[in-house]
Amino acid sequence: MANGIEKVFPRVCHRLCSWHISQNAARNLGSYYGNPEFNHMFNKCLQGYCETKLEFQSTWDDLLAKFNLTGNLWLKILYSLRAKWCPIFSQHLFTAKIKSSQRSESTNNVFHRRSSKTMSLTQFVHHYDKQAEKMRSSELEESFHCNQGLPSRNAKSSGLLNHAATIYTRKIFKLFEKEFVDSLGVMMHEVGSDGTIHSFELNEGHKRVYIVQLNS
Repeated sequence: MANGIEKVFPRVCHRLCSWHISQNAARNLGSYYGNPEFNHMFNKCLQGYCETKLEFQSTWDDLLAKFNLTGNLWLKILYSLRAKWCPIFSQHLFTAKIKSSQRSESTNNVFHRRSSKTMSLTQFVHHYDKQAEKMRSSELEESFHCNQGLPSRNAKSSGLLNHAATIYTRKIFKLFEKEFVDSLGVMMHEVGSDGTIHSFELNEGHKRVYIVQLNS
């Protein structure tokens, strides 16, 4: 599939589903994957918790050395494809933070729940219609709630939150509100400026300090 995508969609970035990698890891790494410490280090690489390529490489090398997996063929292949699954290697691309094919997988799960290999085509069509109707009904119900007024807000005096509540759906607003509230815990001060470029130091109260640049 990767070769076909490269030929037919040459400007598309083909990535690997993190959920499927986790499933394959459980099958190929056996007891290692049940070890909490191994899980923590492996998921740090897989889920994008490494914030630099150097940190990724250091974590990966420590993982192989600590669990004596340097010669593991599956991990060697996975490492060779790291640009397709580790977010730190695709920061120049817009992915909306989607790391798995969860949309299609969740849809498949809905229809697999009551479908079987022995089901006739007519039965499947009826089953499909019923499930589709349930999904449309849920969407209409959510739209109804969104039209009943503004969702509850943690800070009703915040102009930014009030504006967001008027343009976002209830679910998206709650995601935005969490990001907004979390940002209040970040200490920020300007450390330099050069024309339209302003540099800020952000400290979340942890050991890591971030330098962010803004082009006004």
